[in-house]
Amino acid sequence: MANDRSVPEPFIVALDRAPTSPMRYDRGTVVRLVDAAMGAKQVDIHLNVIRAGSPPGPLHYHAMAENCYLVLSGTARIVIGDGDHVVGPNTFVFIPPGVPHATSNAGAEDLHLLEVYAPAAPDFHEGVPPQGRG
Repeated sequence: MANDRSVPEPFIVALDRAPTSPMRYDRGTVVRLVDAAMGAKQVDIHLNVIRAGSPPGPLHYHAMAENCYLVLSGTARIVIGDGDHVVGPNTFVFIPPGVPHATSNAGAEDLHLLEVYAPAAPDFHEGVPPQGRG
């Protein structure tokens, strides 16, 4: 099955060798661990490195994807629906589809945030869903 492009190949990658790209609004760097471009169909996992002093991310939602964060280091300010939360390392956050949210760095050091989307397809919509949540 190695020639069948519909079946992804397993791989192992060190964080310092994973592909990177700039975050929206020049907020930091995204370290891509696995996503649709790498053949994943069910999951997108990346490490967000959000610079201290960078602007906040936009309020947005995912219509279909479940979204999970794990704060590895630094301090995150996460707006979820009507709630505003400041969280530190070893904090896990689950955000169901249709829930507006935004994340920013609330500390003096870079924020390292592991992010998981499932399914892996692009699903980023700025603002709030047309009829509230989902």
